[in-house]
Amino acid sequence: MITELVAIKHNLQVPFKSIKTVTIMPDDSIFSQIVRGVLILNPNDAGHLASAVKYQFQQNKWVIFVTNDEKDILSKANDINEIFALHCSKPEWALDHYQYITRLKSPVEHFRQLPNYSDKQKEFGETIEKVVGVRILG
Repeated sequence: MITELVAIKHNLQVPFKSIKTVTIMPDDSIFSQIVRGVLILNPNDAGHLASAVKYQFQQNKWVIFVTNDEKDILSKANDINEIFALHCSKPEWALDHYQYITRLKSPVEHFRQLPNYSDKQKEFGETIEKVVGVRILG
């Protein structure tokens, strides 16, 4: 019985061994734009989103922000993606999002090629250039 449980535990852990976690300190200006831009009022949520956005543009690698928080984050996923190019997903849909974004150009190139930036996107692009040192506005 114990051998079977160990095998089950191993099978459950294997898919998660390839998931990389990184600790990133959020930047105050990105944090502030997330709060104002999409009305994320929970400071913990805004901090996590700000860290994910900062990492995405620092590393120029797509990030999927995985959460079950329907009320504060997933309900605003379209706005978060439109302004910050950050994909938010429920855990069960994260792989689908990953398969989609791996077909896109890098986050920096993707943002540079957006047509007609909104005021919020322009402000965000200027902030990323100051914070990360990368120009994302085309």
